[in-house]
Amino acid sequence: MQKKLEVKPALLEWSDNDPFSIKGEDCYYAHGSGLAESKYVFLQHNNVPQAWLGQDQFTVLETGFGTGLNFLATWQLWSQTADKGARLHFISVEKAPLSRAHVQKALAPWSELAPFSAALLDSYPTVLVDGYHRLDFSNGVTLTLLLGEVSEVLPSLVAQADVCYLDGFNPAKNPSMWRPETLVLVAEKLKLGATFATFTAAGNVRRALTAVGFEVKKAKGFGKKREMLFGRLLKKPAQKKSAPWFDLPPRQLATSVAVIGAGIAGVAVAAALADRGYAVTLFEAQAELAAGASGNPQAVVLPALTADESLYGRFYRAAFLHTQKRLEALQQKEPKMAWQGCGVVQLAFNQRLLKRQRAVAAHYQNQPSLCRAVSAAEIERLSGVSVSHSGLFYPLAGYLDPTELCKALLAEAKPIERIFNCPVEKIERKKDQWQLQQKNSEQVYQADLLVLASGAELKNVAQAGYLELTPARGQLTHIPATTESENLACVLCHEGYLLPRVGGQHLIGATYSSEDLSLDLLAEDQQKNWQMLQRYLPDVMGAQPEALSGRVALRGTTPDQLPLVGGLLEPEEFNEVYDDLCHGRSGEKYSMPPYEKGLYVLAGLGSRGLSSALLSAELLACQMSGEPLPLEKALLDGLNPNRFLVRKLKRK
Repeated sequence: MQKKLEVKPALLEWSDNDPFSIKGEDCYYAHGSGLAESKYVFLQHNNVPQAWLGQDQFTVLETGFGTGLNFLATWQLWSQTADKGARLHFISVEKAPLSRAHVQKALAPWSELAPFSAALLDSYPTVLVDGYHRLDFSNGVTLTLLLGEVSEVLPSLVAQADVCYLDGFNPAKNPSMWRPETLVLVAEKLKLGATFATFTAAGNVRRALTAVGFEVKKAKGFGKKREMLFGRLLKKPAQKKSAPWFDLPPRQLATSVAVIGAGIAGVAVAAALADRGYAVTLFEAQAELAAGASGNPQAVVLPALTADESLYGRFYRAAFLHTQKRLEALQQKEPKMAWQGCGVVQLAFNQRLLKRQRAVAAHYQNQPSLCRAVSAAEIERLSGVSVSHSGLFYPLAGYLDPTELCKALLAEAKPIERIFNCPVEKIERKKDQWQLQQKNSEQVYQADLLVLASGAELKNVAQAGYLELTPARGQLTHIPATTESENLACVLCHEGYLLPRVGGQHLIGATYSSEDLSLDLLAEDQQKNWQMLQRYLPDVMGAQPEALSGRVALRGTTPDQLPLVGGLLEPEEFNEVYDDLCHGRSGEKYSMPPYEKGLYVLAGLGSRGLSSALLSAELLACQMSGEPLPLEKALLDGLNPNRFLVRKLKRK
C-alpha cells in the first residue's frame, strides 16, 4: 500500500493577465513574453528540432508543467518539423496543477498556439488526483502528467528521456525542485548524453548538476535575466537492481504483430500497435468482433475505488480516468459508439458495504466529480426511480455497447488486417518469427511479435498454461421496460445492476460462476437475476415477465482481480533462476528473467474489462515499442503476468 500523495490545485493571483503563484512567490512566465522565453531557453538550448530529426520516437522530461506553455511550444515545433510517423512523448511533473479555467486564461494571449491550446484544454484531466494522467494528441504526440511531489513521482517513472526542461519557480522560493537528490532522480530518467536547459544560473544549482554528472555551460539569459544554464549528461548515476524478476523484456525490433482475440482487449492493443507503425493482423476464432464477453449489448464503465492507496484502487482509478477521456474523444469521431456518461450509483444494500462506501467517500471528499456519497432521496432525483438505500455516485461513469467501441477503435486506427473464423490451435517460434497454425487446417501465419488476448480461451495455449487465469461464466438478462422503469436516467448497481432502457428493454445481471462453464442459457440464472433486482429495487419493476431473454459469456479472471499485461516467460527456467527468492537475496544477484522472445499477453480483465482495457493496451504497446510507460513502477509490477510465480517463490 502506498501513502497518498496530496495534490492541491495551485493558488494564483493575476497581474495584467499574467499568473502569479502565491505559494511559489513567482511568476509562471516572463511578462508578455512567456512563449518567446520557452522557445529561447528550452527549445533553442536543447537543440531542437535538430535533436529529434531522424528519430522514430523522442522523449522530453519536464520538472514543472505549470501553464503548459513549454509543452505547447514543443508540440507546435514538432508538428512543423518532425519526421512522418515519429512519436513525441512529453512527460511533465507538477505538484500543484492549475485548474482548467486557469490554464485557459494563462494561454489565451498566444493566438498562434490556439489549436494546440484548445486540444490541451479538451483533454485536460477532469479530476486532478495524484498519479499518472496520459493524454494523446495528433501528430503522434503524447503528454504524460505526473501529479505529485517530484521526489515521490520521479522514482516511479519508467522512461529514458532525450532532453530535459528543468523548470520550476525560483530556486530560492522552491528549493525542493532543485535539491541535489532531485537532480539525481532527474539524471536517472535521462539517456546518457541527454541535454538539459534551465532558466536559472544559481550557483547551488550549477554545482549540484555538475556533481550529478552533467556538463554545465552558461548562456545569456532571457530578457532581464543575466545568465541561464544548459548542457548534457556525461555520467549516469549508479542504480541498484531492486526487483529484477519484474524487469521488462527488451524491445524487439519488428515490423509485424499478430494479435489473437478480437474482443475489447485484442482490438485495443491491435489499434495501439497499428498506430505505432506495426503491420498488425487480428485473429478471431468466431465470425465477428466481440463474440465473447465483449459482445454483451451494453456494459458498465466505472472505477473500482478504495479507501486507501492500494495498487488495486490506484490502477482502476487511473484506468477509468484514462478510459473516460478516450470515450469522450472517440464519440466525437464515431457517434454510433453512443457513450452514455449518465453516471452510476452503487447502492449500499448492507451495513458492511455502507461502511466501506463511507470510507471511500471520505478518501475522495475533495473530488466530488469522481465520487460522492448520496442519500436515497438524492439517488431518486438522480435516477428517476424509487430506491430505499443510500449509496455512492460516480458522475463521470456510464455505459456503452462494447461492440460499437471495438468498431470505433478500429475505425480510428491505421489499417489492421482481420482474419475471422480462424481458431488458432498451435503457436511456436521458428526462424525468429511466431508461427500460428489454424485448427483443422495446414494454413500457417507468421509474425515477428505475438500478443495473446483471447480472454478465457487463453488457457488452451500451451505457452500461457502457467498463468493464474480462471474462466468465469456470466449470464445477463433482458427485461421489458415498465412505466416506472423507463424513467431510469442512470445505472443502478447492487449485487447486480440495472441499466437504463435501450430499445424498450433493460439489461440486468449478472450471475457469476467459475464452476459451471456452460454457454447454454440457464433458466435458474435468469431467475437469479430477476430475484436480485426484486430484492434491491422492488418498486422499479412489476410482475415477472413470462419469458426472459439473455446472453452467456466467459470472462478470464485472476486471483487479485488485476489484469495480466506484459511479456510471457519460460516458467521452468524462471523457477530455476529465482529458486532461492525466499531467502531475500539482493536483486544484484539475479539475471534477467527468461522471457519468450516476442510473446506478450493482455488478459484477465474480468468484469471490469471496459474500464481497464484501453489503458492496459496502451501500457502493453509502450512496453513492446520501448516507449515511456503510462503507469508507475509499482503498478507495472502489480500487472506483470508473472507476479504469481514470484509470489510462490517468495513463499516457497
